[in-house]
Amino acid sequence: MKKKFFLWGLVLLFSFSTASYAHDFDTLKKVYTNVANKIISLSKGDSTDGAQFAALSKRLIKLAVPIMKFKVKQMPECGKMLNFVMSNRVSMQNLTHPQIEDKFHEGTSLPKGFPAKCLDSKELIVHPATVVILSRGTIDKKSKESMHDEIEEVLEHLGEL
Repeated sequence: MKKKFFLWGLVLLFSFSTASYAHDFDTLKKVYTNVANKIISLSKGDSTDGAQFAALSKRLIKLAVPIMKFKVKQMPECGKMLNFVMSNRVSMQNLTHPQIEDKFHEGTSLPKGFPAKCLDSKELIVHPATVVILSRGTIDKKSKESMHDEIEEVLEHLGEL
């Protein structure tokens, strides 16, 4: 009888912790979306302050880490690649635009052998890092359109998670 109550207790505990974790995941996605929308609004305005774009994009990168860790738990087969992207989230911001496109968007630097379903998660860091890189240059209509497109695309990836 005690074993039965103990087992039911474990089932309930696991159920609540899983539900809470899923709630946290949804909350993180909402916060990520809100920050991303701030970048989109900024890209449509008159601002030419690259530091604003960079700061918001770096915030997205920080928010991406717990989301990606959740995905690693959910899809362990993605762990090697997603952990690689998370561990390179700072250094990739120092690449040139062509380098980040090649190494992380196209994936020439990524570990091999991961399923395609892992790609949406990695983009939560790669696209904002691209905006950080773009924000170092001249902020004009063309660069703001590029940053806007990067964030629109990352929101599409976020919607797939």
